[in-house]
Amino acid sequence: MAFVGGFLAVFVMGLIGFGLLLRSARRALRVTPEARTAAPVRWLFSPSVSAFQHRRLRAAAGVARATGQRYHTDGWIAADFPALAGQLQEEAVVIEQALVRASATSGRARRQLLIPVVERIERYEVSVSRLVATADDWSAVTQISTADRLQRVDDKLEAVRQAASVVRRADSSVP
Repeated sequence: MAFVGGFLAVFVMGLIGFGLLLRSARRALRVTPEARTAAPVRWLFSPSVSAFQHRRLRAAAGVARATGQRYHTDGWIAADFPALAGQLQEEAVVIEQALVRASATSGRARRQLLIPVVERIERYEVSVSRLVATADDWSAVTQISTADRLQRVDDKLEAVRQAASVVRRADSSVP
């Protein structure tokens, strides 16, 4: 009886592990974290045209999302960066749906449906590149660069180091 219980426990744990792995793979397929996807899991590693285009779209959408978040969390945004990144995210979801629909067909129809979707992905990548270039130009215009932020962090760390040194000296002088 213990053997059956042990086997059942291992089987259930295996099912849970497989379910978590599948859930993780489905989330990795999303072009945006907020939108579920109908893309098949095999697109994560498949060499097919549809899978390749989906990976291109996911990568570009990730860059758009990171650009919008970067300039939003740094506290010095051009007001439109997060909104534009959000619009690009919405467009990525629409393009993904078209890609999934096109890939669900077969033969000549698939090729004919994929052509405009691939063109939309290419235009999407251009738009994302323009957003990133504009964000970088904005950074240059506002004189806020990564080096400036790093210098501020270094300055704060130096101040903390000096404060720790003062505290150590004060502790050592107390009898």
